[in-house]
Amino acid sequence: MKIKVKVIASGSRGNSTLLWDDSTALLVDCGVPVGYAVETIEEEGFAPCDISGVLMTHSHGDHIKAAFLRRMINNNVPLYCHYETTNDYLADFEFLNKKNIVPFDDCRFSVGDFVVEAFEVDHDSEACFGFSIYSSNSKVTLATDLAYPDDSLIEKFVNSDIILIESNHDPGLLMESQRPSWLKRRIRDSHLSNPAAAKFIRKVLEQSELMPSAIILTHLSSECNMPILAEECMKDMLKSCGISIPVISAPERRALSIIGM
Repeated sequence: MKIKVKVIASGSRGNSTLLWDDSTALLVDCGVPVGYAVETIEEEGFAPCDISGVLMTHSHGDHIKAAFLRRMINNNVPLYCHYETTNDYLADFEFLNKKNIVPFDDCRFSVGDFVVEAFEVDHDSEACFGFSIYSSNSKVTLATDLAYPDDSLIEKFVNSDIILIESNHDPGLLMESQRPSWLKRRIRDSHLSNPAAAKFIRKVLEQSELMPSAIILTHLSSECNMPILAEECMKDMLKSCGISIPVISAPERRALSIIGM
């Protein structure tokens, strides 16, 4: 069985994604209300204690909620975070201690039977990461908050079975919004726009021998984007390349149906 993906929620109000196969289940981020998260996990037949770990992309509040994290820790589920951020998490959450945390660095590491490769991405947060997650027969790569993906990131996404990539805003809607100028600049400089996401994925596919079974667009702005705009931008790029791949926007307030074989 290839890795399955269920986006529990994705957006400025909260982020969390469940990935699993026959032997391992893990979460990327835990930034949603605990009751909703546990209910969504249980829909796929998992109890919190069945999760092998919570991978943290970064420490912004829309990616980690204390109640959700506490529930996982109480079920002996470890938190995986970059070693440079360990002390920050210990300081922010009094119920954490070092035995609850598994620090990672730039090397591959195991979570259950999955092999995980973390890679740093440019964002307005120190130590922000994307992940490539490998099983014996599949690869899922995700980066849900990033600004300027340089060419060094292409190899991380190449030959993925499923890609999750930020497609945060439509540049025109961002500029036309009522947000203050400083916030527009911050968003523009720390989040990937629809055209930038499409341009990056085009480079990934040009170097891939294996095409992904799906491209999932994440972290869409509720004010400065619309699913149809994000999807059409990515689909137009695919069409220009003569490639047909399902493109799906991850909802902000509800779970995205299972993606995978």
